Amino acid sequence: MDHRWSILYQKEIMASDDPRSFFKKKVKEKQPLLKKIRKYSSHTRKKMLEAGCGTGVLSTYLANRGFKVTALDNDENMLKLARDIADLFPNQPKFVKKTLLDLDYSDNHFDISFSHGVLEHFKEEKLIKIINNQLRVAKILIFSVPSNYFKEKDKIHGDEHFLSIRGWEKIIDKTNGEIIEKFGYYFQNQIKALLYYLFKIFTPPYIGFVISKK
Repeated sequence: MDHRWSILYQKEIMASDDPRSFFKKKVKEKQPLLKKIRKYSSHTRKKMLEAGCGTGVLSTYLANRGFKVTALDNDENMLKLARDIADLFPNQPKFVKKTLLDLDYSDNHFDISFSHGVLEHFKEEKLIKIINNQLRVAKILIFSVPSNYFKEKDKIHGDEHFLSIRGWEKIIDKTNGEIIEKFGYYFQNQIKALLYYLFKIFTPPYIGFVISKK
């Protein structure tokens, strides 16, 4: 079992003083992604899949806002950490140990499948399969990943692929999906953030895509 991610996040939680502070920090960072998820969610079903939940912060946040969330990860250590965080709140997601290549749900079982900081760890062939798997079980796929704003020195475990927006577009073109919206976020410099939102210049640190079936 790979303990690297759970050790990394346990250290980050300790640096945040307590799990609730860590939770609030992560929710604030990911608000642009959460806004897209809420925008494209159904007003009736509200069933979601987080495909690679990590600490489960996003799933727990959404579960406590009326959504029915299944939080999937293949790392039991991360799932334990995610459950511990979720237990601090009234409503918990359904946590499931499963790989992204093993989504044995019926077609359109979920309204939305979403993730952050997951897909950059896979090479193109698996990425296409993973994206197609999610598009089969969900009507909409929303994901965000670190862009080529980051450099080789920024890799945590060495397997990350920091692609440009165009690089991701080329991969998505090979799947069963089509992009219906793109977004970027997490600028540290407010001037660059404003220029990006107005003119789409500068590469945002995180880039996101909303994808529907073709």
